[in-house]
Amino acid sequence: MIQIAEGVTYGRVADEAMIVNAEAGTALRVDETGSNIWEMIYKGKDAEDIIEYFGTLYPLQKEQIRVDVMEFIDSLKKEKILL
Repeated sequence: MIQIAEGVTYGRVADEAMIVNAEAGTALRVDETGSNIWEMIYKGKDAEDIIEYFGTLYPLQKEQIRVDVMEFIDSLKKEKILL
């Protein structure tokens, strides 16, 4: 299970979003795909669920999807948005 840090907020405008951890003083601007991944994390989905979802949309790119999703999750951890 992916755990969201305490005090994280999220806002979306058009095809861009901002995820902020005010307590840690970190913020991350994300594109539409990042925003979709974030929303899945917020709804309690784990990395494998997210990879599987995008794999159904782009079945020939599943290994690249795995790499990209894990890199995105790692960047959220680095910014102290995820624990």
